[in-house]
Amino acid sequence: MSGIVDQLVSDSATNPLAAAAIVTTASLPAGRYEVLAATACTGTVAAGDLNNVQLQVGETVIGTLLQAPVANTLWPNQKVTVSVPVGGAAISVNAIANASGALVTYNAQLVAHQIAAY
Repeated sequence: MSGIVDQLVSDSATNPLAAAAIVTTASLPAGRYEVLAATACTGTVAAGDLNNVQLQVGETVIGTLLQAPVANTLWPNQKVTVSVPVGGAAISVNAIANASGALVTYNAQLVAHQIAAY
């Protein structure tokens, strides 16, 4: 289909601070998107890392993502539908609070598939 936007991005952040981006798409054109996110921690993980990530469209928080408090456990979250506003915005996975320590790395992958354009 012409004009449909799909993005697959993955990245990581070591000891991310509150609000730090773990992974971010490029700015996407306005529309509705199905988004699938997967998260995992590596390194020295503590209870404070449990579910310490959230999905955002631009600066708007969509909701908390699930993340295991155990190292090397990939957690695929449920697919959600989000709206990117007129003017476009990036979709990202961000830390909610500071990570538990210097030896933990947050990993995330996002798949965004445009299902309607505005």
